[in-house]
Amino acid sequence: MSDPEKTEFFEGRARLIKLPKQVEPRGSLVPFNFEQLPFPPHHAFTVQGVPAGVVRGQHARRSVQQLLVCLAGQLQVELRDSGRSETITLDRPDIGLSIGENLWAAQTYLGPETILLVFTSAPYEAGSYGEEPPN
Repeated sequence: MSDPEKTEFFEGRARLIKLPKQVEPRGSLVPFNFEQLPFPPHHAFTVQGVPAGVVRGQHARRSVQQLLVCLAGQLQVELRDSGRSETITLDRPDIGLSIGENLWAAQTYLGPETILLVFTSAPYEAGSYGEEPPN
């Protein structure tokens, strides 16, 4: 994970969220209690099988919040807004990255085993994307 001391970015419009993790000899479990997420999720999807080094996303969601959780492997998330950028590494299923509306984001997959889970605050709508980073 990126700098563990820094948990908020862009004045709190993006932040790392610690998810509960239950560890026992048989393995670990990370429950997703929707009432504890930063927004009520209305859509979820996974991305997997992406070759190492490939960049996906590269857009801002105009009126949609997202929560990114790296279930396996590792990825870097670049966030941009108003000429500023931050890069966050996700590599644990018990840490999510909450991304607010109008923050441009790109995900670089660091290995083919990486699995990304994304929760969104609204259903998929093709017209809700902004392709260029906000100025």
